[in-house]
Amino acid sequence: MKKYLLKSYLLLLISLFIINESIADPVKKVNAPVKKAAFKKHQPKKVKPIPGAVYVVGTKSRVPVGFTRSYSKKGKYTYITQYNIYDQKNKSIRNVVAVHNKKDHTIEVTVKDMERPGFPVINIERTKYSTAYMGRFGSYGKVGAIGQGKAGTTSVAPGQLTLKFLSKRFDYVKVVHVAGSHEDTGTDLQVYILDEQAQ
Repeated sequence: MKKYLLKSYLLLLISLFIINESIADPVKKVNAPVKKAAFKKHQPKKVKPIPGAVYVVGTKSRVPVGFTRSYSKKGKYTYITQYNIYDQKNKSIRNVVAVHNKKDHTIEVTVKDMERPGFPVINIERTKYSTAYMGRFGSYGKVGAIGQGKAGTTSVAPGQLTLKFLSKRFDYVKVVHVAGSHEDTGTDLQVYILDEQAQ
């Protein structure tokens, strides 16, 4: 009888020790090696840049670039569209942010130079609309005048600021064209052609 009780007692102690080990050391589970397949599954997918171009006013030429686009909302009335622009070597060169205030009917587009320290603002374009519609709108500006023709064609300069609403909700905008710097830079001026297909 004593032997039986002693065996039972020992078995109980061993069981308690094993249970205690698994509870007391949760780090073992946390730091357990992760299978590569599972890790890859949760990796963010690389976004392939959308084709765009830079129009050089002086030479009337277009240099291919790529861009990615994202949307976000701030508060009740502010809708933000952000473009990251890349050169042909996939290096980030410009950042374009369009902020639409739906209540005030105003849109401000900021262009930052990602190649300079501190990412300085090199241009700000603003426009206002009275009634939202699905066509293109904005500012033809001196950029188009230098090109001496209609904005959006391949042989002339695009508009200084050309926008289009993403949908009939009239919240987020697409930046079709935006000047890379202020209009008084003359023939050296570059214009970013982004959502050119937004007809």
